[in-house]
Amino acid sequence: MGVTLNIIGGLAVSQLAFMAFFFALYHRRQLIGRLLALYAFCLICHVLTYLPVTHVNGLAQQIFYRTATLAPAVLWLVSRYLFVDNATVPRWIWALIVSYLGLRTYGSLTIGNAPGFTTTYALTYVIPQFVMLGFSAHAILMAFQGLSSDLVEPRRRIRVPFIPEMGFLVAAI
Repeated sequence: MGVTLNIIGGLAVSQLAFMAFFFALYHRRQLIGRLLALYAFCLICHVLTYLPVTHVNGLAQQIFYRTATLAPAVLWLVSRYLFVDNATVPRWIWALIVSYLGLRTYGSLTIGNAPGFTTTYALTYVIPQFVMLGFSAHAILMAFQGLSSDLVEPRRRIRVPFIPEMGFLVAAI
């Protein structure tokens, strides 16, 4: 089972790496290209955290995990850029993302794998998970909200596959 998982994970990582390099090389001057490259990198890190071959205790594992946890926030930024006209990201959103990442990092460094549901666990794992679930759900909602009134045809075409695909991805993660 571990070998099969490593092979499938390796294939997923290779495809996501191809996507990340494509956007980073050919669309680096556009914000959406950089965001999609970052999103693909976050997903690569997410896959790497679950592969048996990469299960090591150390700095690399922490970097993979921290980057993977940013995927819902980056997805939200991609959705905001794609589906909201003239949208700027409020400062409180940036503060929320930084707070989320700080709480998750603090929780993983102090609690680790300690059993039990404590207040610290709730503050550093449970609440941040709901925040990131909220980012993911709002990203899907942004794509759905303007579907019927969107007059920009390329953006309208991307909304239809975006909603179920991102919904499935969020549910899977």
